[in-house]
Amino acid sequence: MKLTVTGCENGLIQLDCSGTITAFPTPEGLDMWQVALGPGGYARSVLLDLSKADYLDSNGVSWLIIAHKHFVQAGGRLILHSLPRRLQDTVDLLRLPSILDIVANETAARGLLQKVAP
Repeated sequence: MKLTVTGCENGLIQLDCSGTITAFPTPEGLDMWQVALGPGGYARSVLLDLSKADYLDSNGVSWLIIAHKHFVQAGGRLILHSLPRRLQDTVDLLRLPSILDIVANETAARGLLQKVAP
């Protein structure tokens, strides 16, 4: 799995996730969110594009749920979008949309962010 920052504007960070979504520590011992977002990253709004992800394993499900919790606790927001059909079927089966913010595409992700913006 690879997280890549693709954009940063007005406190909003756009990330691409490619490969198999799973949880594993980085060589530095930091979590992948800290590496991608830097200090204070959980307090920001993040749009995670999953269009290049090819598989979601059980560790990846846990990783996303724990990340969501960290974002909420820090006052940030994590919105997942553009899931390939295979991943969408998995998240639907596990009823993850009731826990995580998951939308169809980047436009819908930005719209969801606007709905809760002050």
